[in-house]
This record gives sequence, C-alpha cells and structure tokens, in this order.
Amino acid sequence: IARRASQMDQPSRRALGFVVTVVLVPILLLFALSQWRPVYITRALMPSFLLYVLLIAWAWTRLPRRVGVTIALGLGALVLITLSAYYTYADFPRAPFKQVVQVLRERMRSSDAIVHDNKLSFFPMHYYDRTLAQAFLADPPGAGSDTLAYPTQQTLQLYASSFETVTLGKSRVWFVIFQTAIDEAAREGRAHANLTWMKQQFRLVSHERFNDLNVYLFER
Repeated sequence: IARRASQMDQPSRRALGFVVTVVLVPILLLFALSQWRPVYITRALMPSFLLYVLLIAWAWTRLPRRVGVTIALGLGALVLITLSAYYTYADFPRAPFKQVVQVLRERMRSSDAIVHDNKLSFFPMHYYDRTLAQAFLADPPGAGSDTLAYPTQQTLQLYASSFETVTLGKSRVWFVIFQTAIDEAAREGRAHANLTWMKQQFRLVSHERFNDLNVYLFER
C-alpha cells in the first residue's frame, strides 16, 4: 500500500493523507483522553469508521487479486460474526424490553406507576408503548451516567423525575432496574440507593427478572 501511495500524484497523496489522518487522529486523541476520564467512543468514532471503510476499499482495489479475494472473504466472515453477535445479544443494556412492556400492559392498574431506575430502560420501553404511565429517575448530578442534558429533555419533552413526584398518590409501583446497576453497587460495598428507597417506602410484592432487567412490584 505504501508503494502504491508513493506512485500517486501530489493531490492524490494529499487526499490519502487526509483520510489516514482523520482515521487515526480521533482514535489517538480519545485514547489519550481516556487516560484521565472515561469517554463514550462509539459516536465520536463514527466519522473515522466511515473513512476507514473508504481507506479499506481504496487499498483493496490496488492489491493483487488473490490477496484482495482473501481479504474480502475475511471481512465478510467478520461482518457475519459481528452481526450475529449483535442481533442475538440480550444482556445489559439490551433487555427484552418489548416483552416486559407486554407483561406490564397486562398487569397494570389505573392507579399504578412504572418507575425506571435509569433512562436506559425507560426509552426503549417508552418507544414500545407511549401510553403506559412511565417515568425515569434523574441521574446523580456529576455522575458518569449523568449524560442526558436538560435541553435534550426539553426537546424530547421527556423529563427526569424524582421518587416523591412519580410515586405520589400511587398505590402500586413497578420499579424497573438493571441487575448490572445492583451488582455495581454491591461491588462498591453498598446497597443500591434507589432500590433501597423503594423498599423503605413500600412493601415488596413480587420480583421478576428478564435477562439483566429486574421488575419489582411494590405497594403501599
């Protein structure tokens, strides 16, 4: 590839250099930043991924046919393996939300409320049924999970709530929480704060688990 690039004219080499730079620089910068604080890299690397595909296509068209076919078969196998793992994955944070919505729809009473410990379970379930009385709790300010800015909430017209607000006047509350969140709190040597609050204020009636997603039913 380097030999092919050396044979290109100056404008083409500059274009290739730009593509390579856009592919590599964001990755290196994110790696450096991650040494100080966690970063969510998927969205940030999307532009790099698109140009990486172009770079692979450029290289593939300039390789010997046998080598190109081998690479194409390898990439095809990689795509099949990746998509298979992607579409069959059902653990955190991809629980069977549609199934949970169907269950709650059948069991909900008019005086019930569904409270989500986190927006990650609220949004998928809200997507499947916007008529259910659902709410999600606000993230602790400054926490790593505090990623839904208030202007975004205003745009969506979906706002984080507090326990006191969403449970006021409710005789029963369905509390939805990921097992991962409970396990993380346990590893830190503490009980999960939101689940503890529910157990202090209400009586636990039932508990059902859908892969990594817990659904607790509490009543006054």
